[in-house]
Amino acid sequence: AHSIAPMAFNGTTNVPEGEMVPLLARYGLAFGPDTNAFTSREVVGYQLSLPTTEEQVVDTGLFLMRGTAAEMVFDPESLERERGIILGEERYRNTPIRRFF
Repeated sequence: AHSIAPMAFNGTTNVPEGEMVPLLARYGLAFGPDTNAFTSREVVGYQLSLPTTEEQVVDTGLFLMRGTAAEMVFDPESLERERGIILGEERYRNTPIRRFF
């Protein structure tokens, strides 16, 4: 699960790698502050903070979340690029205080 979350915004079967962030930007979302993927012991979560409830924005957000939940592409090269993030999060997760919580 911990290797899945960093891949959340790296492409789906309908949105190729590199196209999701520009698509989000068209609706005023920034990669980072308005997007998130996280894991815990029991949950893998994905989040988009939409700036409006305008129909086209909500439809696009739901389209992207559906793709992230069910149609992520696990390209070996993309996964390799995310390796450092994955390993860094694993090191952080294995600290005594994180294991406690």
